[in-house]
Amino acid sequence: MKKQLGLVLFAFFLVACAPSAASVAAPAKIRIGYQPVMPMMPFFVAQEQGWWKELGAPVETIKFTSGPPMIQAFAAGDIDAAYIGTTPAAIAVARGVPIKIVANSTNGAMGIAMSKDLAALYKSLGPVQALSAFREQQGRPVKIATLAKGSAPDAELRFWLGEQLGLNPDTAVEIVPLGEEQLRQAMVANQVDAATLMEPFATMVAKQNLPFEVPLWSDAFLPGVPGSALALRTDFIQKYPTVAKKMVEIHLRATKFVEQKPDDAAKMASDLLGADVLPEAIARAALASPGGSFVANPRTGLQMLMTLNAYAAKIGVLPRTVSAEELYDFSLYDAVVKEHPNLGD
Repeated sequence: MKKQLGLVLFAFFLVACAPSAASVAAPAKIRIGYQPVMPMMPFFVAQEQGWWKELGAPVETIKFTSGPPMIQAFAAGDIDAAYIGTTPAAIAVARGVPIKIVANSTNGAMGIAMSKDLAALYKSLGPVQALSAFREQQGRPVKIATLAKGSAPDAELRFWLGEQLGLNPDTAVEIVPLGEEQLRQAMVANQVDAATLMEPFATMVAKQNLPFEVPLWSDAFLPGVPGSALALRTDFIQKYPTVAKKMVEIHLRATKFVEQKPDDAAKMASDLLGADVLPEAIARAALASPGGSFVANPRTGLQMLMTLNAYAAKIGVLPRTVSAEELYDFSLYDAVVKEHPNLGD
């Protein structure tokens, strides 16, 4: 009897001392997705500064070419966090993928590059007549390259054409979905007449003497809309709230670093991606462009983002409308700013 009682007490001791899922301080590994573009600049800074080490667990960084593959990775549980476009994040939520945006990264970050001929028409005639005149001259619609349907650039391009200009995006122009590298190759080979570009590629157009220019930025027709953001899986937030909060703090700190020390940030991005991919001078110029605006506050541009998402749902890019409450978790940002007011926007 004493032996049985001892075994019961020993088993109870083991259960009582075992850590519960809710009390685990940090995961065995944290997987963060990113894209090699300037809107992810806070990620580059945090990576180069070694700030991710403060999370208390090894960090694996995973490179993606666009937002839609990130949705798949989130859905499969292959990543815990990502610097992702706001439209792909909304698509993920609409499809039931358990993620939340916890902080913004950039706003007004997309440029529309046009060939010299098209840009001349655009400047002299305005956008609608320019597209019509080009069709009359060339016998075909303007070919506009962008990232895959469901990406932030694709959604913003369609909004400009449909909501701003009152055109049918699928008939007024020919939208050519390409990967980031294929898009640039198509521009170099003059296979397209226009393209949506994020920095640093918009700056590269001017610096590398490509026969394109960027006469239009998304801030002109979607003022203040957040184009990219930091998103986390909701189960990660629930299971590791302290780690999630620290990640937001690091992101805010990195965003302030970009604002206050752009030259240092440019060097870090060049070092991380490689000077052959992103020369430091290009990075510095890109940060000074209209596409180099960084704002972490998740409430900035929120109403304009809801307007964009409503249009995306109307044309089928979003499976359904997504509310701000579904898409965002403001609590982590608020908690960090309460403790560190200097990090708020």
